[in-house]
Amino acid sequence: MDVFLDFAKEENRSFDLLPEKTVAHVVLSIEPGKEGTPENAFTVTSSGLLMLRLCATITEGPFQGRKFWQNMILGATKGTVPSEGQQKAINIARGIVRQLLEAGRGVEPSDESAAAVAARSMTSVHELAGLEMWVTIGIDKSKDPQYSDQNKISRVHPYNKGAAPPASTTGSGQAGNPAQAKSAGAAPKKPSWAQ
Repeated sequence: MDVFLDFAKEENRSFDLLPEKTVAHVVLSIEPGKEGTPENAFTVTSSGLLMLRLCATITEGPFQGRKFWQNMILGATKGTVPSEGQQKAINIARGIVRQLLEAGRGVEPSDESAAAVAARSMTSVHELAGLEMWVTIGIDKSKDPQYSDQNKISRVHPYNKGAAPPASTTGSGQAGNPAQAKSAGAAPKKPSWAQ
């Protein structure tokens, strides 16, 4: 048998969900969308909405290297009028993107300076790629039996200048080893753009 086609000795990887309420340091990336959408970063849904697929990779701790994805509806195609529920989903997703930008760019949520306002906007959605922040991971329960439950960002921990990062936790919500927290007791690492 061709060794290339023999998978008997390969590791059987687990695709279990990350435990709910896990606090983790992540780096973001953007999954490619469909050609012809803005910046080829979006997928157009059947109802004409623009969906961004965000990937979060855990950078340290017991789940280092694990990834989870989150779909975010950020707008609609030209001529599409979102329903009230769709507009609510768009507003929620845009609020999450604001939190990601603040945390990843080192802006405190209450800062209304010109620099902070500028840091909350992008010239390209690809600017989300490479941002790092602390998040709490949740589980999005599927309402359709055709699809399985999936992990999601349930909370973006706001940037707080000079504060220690949140303690790493596992799904029990109990604090894990504080040494696993990124330099516990030290100021958060500056993002590369701010150095």
